[in-house]
Amino acid sequence: MGIVSTISKRKCRKVFCALWVIWIARNKDVHEKIKTFSYESAFFVQAYLREIDDIDRHSPSQKIMVERWRPPDPDFIKIKFDAAFKNHTKESCSGLIYRNSDGQVLGSRIILNRYIPSPFEAKALACLQAVQMGFNLGFRKVIIGGDAYSIIKKLQIEQDDKYVISRRNRARQKMARKADVEKARCQDSCDEEYWSFTFAHL
Repeated sequence: MGIVSTISKRKCRKVFCALWVIWIARNKDVHEKIKTFSYESAFFVQAYLREIDDIDRHSPSQKIMVERWRPPDPDFIKIKFDAAFKNHTKESCSGLIYRNSDGQVLGSRIILNRYIPSPFEAKALACLQAVQMGFNLGFRKVIIGGDAYSIIKKLQIEQDDKYVISRRNRARQKMARKADVEKARCQDSCDEEYWSFTFAHL
């Protein structure tokens, strides 16, 4: 109670979110023998709070923004991805959060990736992991989104790019094999691209 009364609401939210993540990491360590790195936890806290800020910003009480935010249709699940990249170790951390049309967070996941050569590769891999997550969880209709406008554009171009070609081919193979891509559209803002998927065989 003393902490709550002496710090701002925003800092209080960050403190309690960090405690929640530490508790989850502790349970994984005890029950699943899975170690969670401190920078993974820090990344998740930042990504989760950004997602909450997104919901707050686009809530009906904010009349200026309400028309810009378009929630997914009731039968769709939206998965948002982000990535952090450490250049000196060539590692990245993918953060995935999925929620329904009411904005309710249904779950999240943090994935540590090794041997990642560039920030773009980190983003592209996070995007693929979001697609894989929707498929593995058995969702029929999924919207994949993130601040990765450059990924979508580079995946669509035809010329070879040494930084893009491997991820581009993997993305196309996975999409062709697992999903019918219905549309790609800029839904919330000009720098966030959303792909709409219907997984055909589910």
